[in-house]
Amino acid sequence: DLFNEEEARKVMSWVKGEDDDVSRSSGFPQAGSQWYIISMKWFKKWKILTGLEQGMIEDDTLGPIDNSDIILTDSVWKLKSDTFVKPGLTLGIDYEILPPKAWSYLKNKFTVKEDSEIVRVSIEITIFETQVEITYKPLSILIVNGSDLTTDKPALIYTSRNASLKAIKKYIRKIIEEKNGSKPEASLVRLWKLDSSIEEVKEMLKKSPPEMPGALLAKESYTLSEAEIAEEDVVLVEIRSDNDNWVFKTPERVVKVKCEYCKKSIFAGYIKCACGLYNYCDRRCMDDDSRYHNCKNRLNSNSIYSSSSRTYDMSPKTFQRNEYSKLGLCGLQNLGNTCFMNSGLQCVSNSYALTDYFLSDRYKNDINSSNPLGTKGELAEEYALLLKEMWYGTSSYVSPWRYKKALSRFAPQFSGYNQQDSQEMLSFLLDGLHEDLNRVKNKPYVEEVKVDGLTDEEAAQKFWEAHLMRNQSEVVDLMHGQYRSEVTCPTCRNVSLTFDPFLMLTLPIPTKEQVAIDIFYVPYECTDSIKKVKILVNRKYSINDMKAELSRVVNVDPSFLHFAHVSGQSLEKFLVDDVGKESNAWLFAYEYPSLGQDESIIVIEFSRESSYSTYNPSVFVGYPRLLAVQNS
Repeated sequence: DLFNEEEARKVMSWVKGEDDDVSRSSGFPQAGSQWYIISMKWFKKWKILTGLEQGMIEDDTLGPIDNSDIILTDSVWKLKSDTFVKPGLTLGIDYEILPPKAWSYLKNKFTVKEDSEIVRVSIEITIFETQVEITYKPLSILIVNGSDLTTDKPALIYTSRNASLKAIKKYIRKIIEEKNGSKPEASLVRLWKLDSSIEEVKEMLKKSPPEMPGALLAKESYTLSEAEIAEEDVVLVEIRSDNDNWVFKTPERVVKVKCEYCKKSIFAGYIKCACGLYNYCDRRCMDDDSRYHNCKNRLNSNSIYSSSSRTYDMSPKTFQRNEYSKLGLCGLQNLGNTCFMNSGLQCVSNSYALTDYFLSDRYKNDINSSNPLGTKGELAEEYALLLKEMWYGTSSYVSPWRYKKALSRFAPQFSGYNQQDSQEMLSFLLDGLHEDLNRVKNKPYVEEVKVDGLTDEEAAQKFWEAHLMRNQSEVVDLMHGQYRSEVTCPTCRNVSLTFDPFLMLTLPIPTKEQVAIDIFYVPYECTDSIKKVKILVNRKYSINDMKAELSRVVNVDPSFLHFAHVSGQSLEKFLVDDVGKESNAWLFAYEYPSLGQDESIIVIEFSRESSYSTYNPSVFVGYPRLLAVQNS
């Protein structure tokens, strides 16, 4: 029996995590646990045919498991065995995640369409939390084989967010083997984070030897996030043959520094200015920075900067305001689903009073390194550095990698690259800054505030003074306020009055004046097909409002339109006055003209015999139609 309801209910219990044979820790599946992805289009039809759900289906047959509607078909660089899921899909609407136990049951019952099996694993998001990685991170790569650029534009591959650079290099070598028949040795391949355009790379390849294309990714144990590679970055793959030298010049030392001009991190492969004071990605950045740093003046005035005494300063960059500073008109690079973070940071950055507090370094006197609720000043320092890059730096955008890492250590839920709530991020940021900069080193015990006989102003002042006994920072001075809360006991009529501190006010979003309604319009002539129509009506709409708007859309007299609820594939009831907004049934609008005295309307429902179910010998198909007949 393909559609056994009792077995189906057992499968759904496995999908919900009951007796699914998946190892868990702290409620989360262990990292590396295997899962299967299934299209909701196929899965929902299976649930309807087994009697777990009601719904409309075209027929009562179900073929092999088919995931073609959720599989990415774009042109990407991949192995033949790879299957990628389309981005932007929603769990429970577009796809479902099945444990191996549930997948095996369905696979044995129905088989799987070719290239439709999608296997995923749980990856570690924080030390406490794992997540099934449904969609992979896109990565643009450019291949230089020998001295030849193999493509005119970057190829796109997809890789796990937790994959190391070593694993990514191995994957690229496998693809090359599948496409060309031979796999280059790992020692003959190295990766660069490209800081140049493709046109500039082409120009570099004309030189002998070519200049570096960017930062050499030397630490192969790094993940993409640790190597600070965002979705818009390009990774250059350099391949050499056994007897040849590397295409690009390799720097003598491999360290992590920041370019003085563009502020990008350089993991290796950088040049120093003539006086040895600053590091640059390449000569272009060094030339652009010459407006601010004149090596000749330094060399002439102080011999300590001669090339024989060059140093490699790894400390954070010090920014000074100059005529080219961006003064906050600076973008933030998307590190991968970090729009929520970037938008919140831009808002706080433009809170000028707080920003001036950090830019002027006044915050340094307030850092509270002993507060167990803070980050020992780490979050405040990284936020200050980011602000200085945005306000005093000269680059049109900066990459907030260091800030994100500091925030993730303070609030682990912001680790990884899932979509998050911008307001929640702002709350954690401001709370973290407050605790890092709290001037109260030892928080005293505060007794309950008594306000009997006091005016509201006096009571509010007493509550505020109690709040300041444990909380004093620039964030409190600028951004904390008070709620007035009054509660009356319904029994003794005693009134309790408090003035509670708040950091944020939650305001409602104004509701739209109009709402969109989906309606299935059924023409009177059975030869005309049913159409799904979307109409706009006022929020407090009525049956007549819907008739008027639908008649305008389908060009039918409103008196000919009659609304009904259709549930499953059966007409539930006609709507006369009540729209039935709470109903889960579909809304149908039937067209039929005015009836004569000797005429009536009958409902025609379509069904066919089912060969699968002994409980339901007939299955509804199609949609109900109406027909006017003579009473005689």
